[in-house]
Amino acid sequence: MEMCLVAFLYFIILRILYYLYISMILNINDIKWCNLLNINQVYGDFPVNLSTFIHQYDNPAFKDNEKYHFVYDKLFIMKSQDVPSGELNRKHVDEINTDYPIFIKPRWGHTSAGSKDCYKIKDIDQLSRYVDKPNMMWSSFINANESMTDFVMQDGKILYQLTYEYSPKQNEFADDWKYISPQTQAPKKIVEWVHKHLPDYTGPLNIQYRDDIIIEVSLRFARRATYLKSTGNTELIENINNTIGNPLHREWNYSSETSFRPYYSFKCWSPMNLFYILPNKVMELITQCTGCKKFFEYYFEPTGKNGTVFFQFQHHNFKAGMKIKHFIESLTILCNMFFIIMFFICMFAIHQPKTNSLGYHMLGLLLILYLTLFLNSYHHFSKIFRIV
Repeated sequence: MEMCLVAFLYFIILRILYYLYISMILNINDIKWCNLLNINQVYGDFPVNLSTFIHQYDNPAFKDNEKYHFVYDKLFIMKSQDVPSGELNRKHVDEINTDYPIFIKPRWGHTSAGSKDCYKIKDIDQLSRYVDKPNMMWSSFINANESMTDFVMQDGKILYQLTYEYSPKQNEFADDWKYISPQTQAPKKIVEWVHKHLPDYTGPLNIQYRDDIIIEVSLRFARRATYLKSTGNTELIENINNTIGNPLHREWNYSSETSFRPYYSFKCWSPMNLFYILPNKVMELITQCTGCKKFFEYYFEPTGKNGTVFFQFQHHNFKAGMKIKHFIESLTILCNMFFIIMFFICMFAIHQPKTNSLGYHMLGLLLILYLTLFLNSYHHFSKIFRIV
């Protein structure tokens, strides 16, 4: 009991340190913090970046496109394709008119992120746990492989599209990897839906779908256009900037002959919620020494009830990328287990008369090691406590 109390107090101290850290960073600015640590700003570290006129986040895109608010309504998306679906609440729970399993998730895309509050529901008993969650919806469970496409749109015309093929294996609802190639095309039904529902839209468009059934739509590119910029295709980015990223909307003159080398984007996943991540410079060293592309990031996406995606990187070679992915996953879990085990060893040593002093010294060293967690961008580090 006493050890549990000490463990609880230790956790509280760490939370206090965390909020003190946040307060400090909010006053410093993350760019200055990264410059101090010599950490690259991963989203801006490309030869050519997107124009500031192009929205990178859902909330600003939602506010500035009042005519197209409907695309963020996932219930509308389902009903526009005649997929059985409806609001999820106690009042409508008896109106579910499809076979189980079903899928439930937040209804509005601009107020939710990743796979949080997304669940595959097997029966009515399991559903009853979630009926009081606000702004939720249900739909038939679509048992198919997921893909995603970024479209460049001008006056309802598709100027360019880049499609990402997801891995067949998924951790809950998060993919293991994406394959990004200029040769991959979006399904015909997806393109037809775009033409039907956005006949005069100008701007970026991201569509996620399973098989040829759309599940989410956003008026921005995926991951702040990271996948587009990681193609290394400067002419493509400049054309996007000159058309949808320019108030004058100049003419699109991109040549399809100017292509790029296909690559994979890998996601690292942990079956446990993490409370420690390795410093940015360690991850930079791992990716550089193993032939990865330059872009990598800590990226936290809870996957259902258990586990989380925590890191993504890119590589041209699938087999090499998978080995690196498994290495990073194992190393990260081992680090977290190390802190758990060492903490209890320290607590045990502190409560023994002969090793009391040694236990406190060990605990101090352990705390110093744990504080290396702060050697990351604030935007990366701060998110880890959202999944604990």
